Amino acid sequence: MHTEHTLRLPDGTDIFYTDSGAPDTLDYTTVVVVHGIVFNGYVFERLHEWAPKYNARLVLMNRRGYHGSTPFTDAEVEEMHQGRKHFQDRLALQLACFLKHFIEKESAPPVNPDRSTGGLVLVGWSLANATTLSLLANPTVVGRELYEAIEPCLRTLVMYDPPTVALGYPMPPDTQVYYPLAVDPTVDPEERHSAIAVWVSAFYDHPDLGSGEPTGVHWAKPSEVVDPADTATIDCYSAEERAKFSTPFPVVLATDFPLFQPKMQALLQTQTHAALFEENTVSSYFPRLNVVHISGTRTIAVCIWAYTKTLRMYTDARASGKAIRPVKFVLVPGANHLRSGLCAVNPFARDAHLLQALHLRFNLILADLVHWSRSQGNITSAHRSISKSHLAALTWQLFVLEVPTLGRLSCSPFIPDTGKGLTFGPDFMRTEHTLRLPDGRDIFYTDSGAPNTLDYTTVVLIHGISFNGYVFERLHEWAPKYNARLVLMNRRGYHGSTPFTDAEVEHMHQGRKDFQDRLALQLAWFLKHFIE
Repeated sequence: MHTEHTLRLPDGTDIFYTDSGAPDTLDYTTVVVVHGIVFNGYVFERLHEWAPKYNARLVLMNRRGYHGSTPFTDAEVEEMHQGRKHFQDRLALQLACFLKHFIEKESAPPVNPDRSTGGLVLVGWSLANATTLSLLANPTVVGRELYEAIEPCLRTLVMYDPPTVALGYPMPPDTQVYYPLAVDPTVDPEERHSAIAVWVSAFYDHPDLGSGEPTGVHWAKPSEVVDPADTATIDCYSAEERAKFSTPFPVVLATDFPLFQPKMQALLQTQTHAALFEENTVSSYFPRLNVVHISGTRTIAVCIWAYTKTLRMYTDARASGKAIRPVKFVLVPGANHLRSGLCAVNPFARDAHLLQALHLRFNLILADLVHWSRSQGNITSAHRSISKSHLAALTWQLFVLEVPTLGRLSCSPFIPDTGKGLTFGPDFMRTEHTLRLPDGRDIFYTDSGAPNTLDYTTVVLIHGISFNGYVFERLHEWAPKYNARLVLMNRRGYHGSTPFTDAEVEHMHQGRKDFQDRLALQLAWFLKHFIE
């Protein structure tokens, strides 16, 4: 059971929040989630029941102007219209005071020596990133005493699916964009409110995200729903839930729409650059902080475009040798903006999947914030008959998967008894990495991560011909059950790993021993990486 509270900040501002409460451990992580536009913190309230299972305390904070939190004054709204930096600085200070409350008054456990447990994780969902990034953008705003109280405890900032407007990014030129946030006095406010709710919670089929170009993004209205799995999240909620989760349109109009003004957008673009890419700031202000940018392959165009643009800026900055804030980029297959799983039979399942997609697998969140599994991949053909069995087992080397007793291997809830195959549930995680060897070659691998034991075994698996390491990726979720860390290494020339040079190919044709010797040395270096 969670509780509801209102915190009075030193400047008299009230901030409403719900709280799962502290688990009965001494090393739990406090996770503060800040909501986006239209939907308030209640939209995530079902996550509260999951927090103790992940050794976490979950706090859902309502932004200014939303339920229970102090609205902006007329003067503050005018500051937004004018793009005044003081407005964002005030938000940063208020957020810092809110976090300090949990560190000092609620006795949040400190970060442990390897920064894997304890401390605080701050999650900004959607438009909330305009608020959460303010904390990182200006070292002069938060005084030394307040900074020294927060910095040792703040482990990670999660940018969960921010739209372009939260980061101050312009729309790509010459692109026709369906954008119900645009002011249109001819449209009834309630119609706009409903249109925004559907827009942010629908599923989109983007034609070519890999291109990195605007033409690879679906900018139009949501397509007509054919598959029940593609039902907009808002339509999965009851009328009572919609009333509780969403905020009246006049409040949204007064609270958030001034952020879309040109002067404010210019300020937010400057803020994003300062928080992530300004060398002096990132090297001295929260220098130990990890940042994770998460998006979904079926989210809104403005969010996947923000992800694409930030990734490109980050890649270019790294290539130029700039000292920038380390950011992990996580793209969740099949995820939309409001939830990451199916509108499930189990009423908590969509939020359980969101929990995974947010990487609130709290005991790992700083050790390795990682990808969610590939969404709803069915086993077909030869395995179809298994879905009809009351007891079936698939043995892959060391791993035995018992279908009815292990819930992560189950029939899709939308095809329960059609014999269309088995579906691996979307609740396991692994990281993706590229290791640069001493000779300059890159080796790509996926990693289940280290179990929370002191005697686990590291299993390095190398694929064969045609199929790369992804063919075994579903084994990652089973590794911890066998006290193992599973590493799937891609051979040279396969996805992410350096191809062979023409000279190396010629060495193969000639049967040169130094070709195999080189492979042996590269493999030895790879293994040494995990040992040392």
